[in-house]
Amino acid sequence: MTTSRRTFLRLLGLASVGLVVDPKLAVIANNEVYVNSELGIAFKIPSAWHFYNVQYVRRMHNKQVLKLDASSLREILKELNERPLVTFGMHPEDDHDTNSSTAIQFSPSIVLRVEQHGGVTLDEIPYYSDRFLKNAVKDYSSIGSHQFLEISGYRSVIRKYRYLYEAAGMNPTPIIGRSCIIDAETHFYSFNMYNYDPEDSYVEECFTQLESSVAIL
Repeated sequence: MTTSRRTFLRLLGLASVGLVVDPKLAVIANNEVYVNSELGIAFKIPSAWHFYNVQYVRRMHNKQVLKLDASSLREILKELNERPLVTFGMHPEDDHDTNSSTAIQFSPSIVLRVEQHGGVTLDEIPYYSDRFLKNAVKDYSSIGSHQFLEISGYRSVIRKYRYLYEAAGMNPTPIIGRSCIIDAETHFYSFNMYNYDPEDSYVEECFTQLESSVAIL
């Protein structure tokens, strides 16, 4: 288990961390089916959800507040900006306008990243994700046990957790996170899903439906 902390951090799935791939560069059918031959993946996004552009996600990343004692992680997290991502959420970007009295503080959202193995196995990811998230965000705890299963013929792991999301200009928001990581032999596909309402079964169902729609090309 001798792997660099940088490699571990690439598997964490912190909300709003990283650089998105402009969805216009991929093929999107009816704004619901996403196909990206460069990333080698296809899936169906939840109905009526919205893709977020590069600039919006960068702004969200820059606003995020980590633990005071997590300052040493800043340089490593900055490097994640070079990692490809696709991000989409339940509410349009315009609904997050902080100058509006009706602005949405936090939208349920899903982030996709693609990462090389880097010496980490799928079995190790839950342990290291827990370890580093505890050091980076407030009030972190895992929810239940992680689950191993097959998605599109590849071994995968699903896990849930909670933490307090803090960002400049926003009220602190308790978040329920759910990650689905697919081991595609030479790299991982990592879906990281965020919801602020644990009682909202619709959002949880959207996450489950997306996982069942994934196809590795």
